[in-house]
Formats: sequence, structure tokens, C-alpha cells
Amino acid sequence: MLSPRLQAVADQVRGPRHADIGSDHASLPLYLSQRLERVIAVELHAGPLSRSRSACLGSRVEVRAGDGLAPLQADEVDSLSICGLGSLNIRDILQRGRPKLPTQLVLQPMDNAAPLRQWARSSGYHLAAEKWVRPFVVLEFLSAAGPDPAYQDLPEPAAEYYGPWLHRDPDYQVWLKEQQTWLRGQAALEVRLVWLESLLPPGI
Repeated sequence: MLSPRLQAVADQVRGPRHADIGSDHASLPLYLSQRLERVIAVELHAGPLSRSRSACLGSRVEVRAGDGLAPLQADEVDSLSICGLGSLNIRDILQRGRPKLPTQLVLQPMDNAAPLRQWARSSGYHLAAEKWVRPFVVLEFLSAAGPDPAYQDLPEPAAEYYGPWLHRDPDYQVWLKEQQTWLRGQAALEVRLVWLESLLPPGI
């Protein structure tokens, strides 16, 4: 059984050929291998790599050693996931592996996702879905041309920082209200309070 955050990632993956970068215990690749044609788990560091290989013995998951997308070939997979890392780290992995990026990216950062939303908008990917699994966000991006319609008619800095769709989620609204209370006491972060309040639905 997957954790709620990894289940939210798995629910977005379309495959049929998928790569998970930074798999560690390989719970996500193993789960996906039950329904996808091909799953590749990539790990860089010795400890997590050993755990992935042990977990995947006898399974259909291919475990490869390497940095980011380096162990992959161009057009080898249709979708890619990166979970449990900081947004800047994920962004750098995507940028370094840009020639090998597939159509679909499913990302679960451990901090604010603004760098990923910004990267996607400048790199030919549109936001297809974003889910709130407190305290994490799961983002799905699909390659597409032109401006991302998800941000249309929204204050861009606010939508990039807090998400153009997440504020519709009732639990996320609760979290936003908690953030609003905290930010009111942080003069140095006043701009974030302005962003947040620009996205809160009327009456919330």
C-alpha cells in the first residue's frame, strides 16, 4: 500500500512506459508495474540504489544507477515522476535532462512548488492537474505549445506560488487561512499575504 502522497502521484501516471527518478525503496515503481507496460526506477546514491534493487528482485521493474535522466534514452518513456525532493532540485534534474523529457511529468516536491510551475511555463509544459495531500502538492504537467491557460485571468505571482487551482480544494482553503493568520504577523512576507488573499474565494 502506498502512502497518500505517493498514491496521488500514482493516480496521475498514464504511462504505458514510465520512469521514476529517485525511487529509494521503489514502492511507487513496484505499484505502477502492476498496470503499466514498462517501469524504470533510477537511483544515484549507493544506499537507496541497493534498497531499490533489493525491493525489485523478481519484479518487472528495471533498476538503473545514475544521475537524474542520464540512464534513460530519448523517447524511452512516456511519463516521468520525481517525488520527495525539493523544488529546486527537481527543477535542476528536469533542466539537465531536458532532451529526454517525456510528454507527461508528475512531480511531488517537499517544499513550495513555484519553481516547478515557473519552469514548466517557460519549458513547453502546461499544468494538467494539481492535488493537495496535506502538506504536499502533486503536480501533473503535459507538454503543450503556447501560454498555459491554467493561469489565465489570475494574478501570476500568486498563482505560481499557491497554485492556480488548489485554492478550490476545501482542505487547501483551511491551510490557506492558517497561512493567512501566520503571515499577518510577518511584515517581511507581506507580499505573500497579498498573493494569498488575492486567491482566497469570497467569504472564506
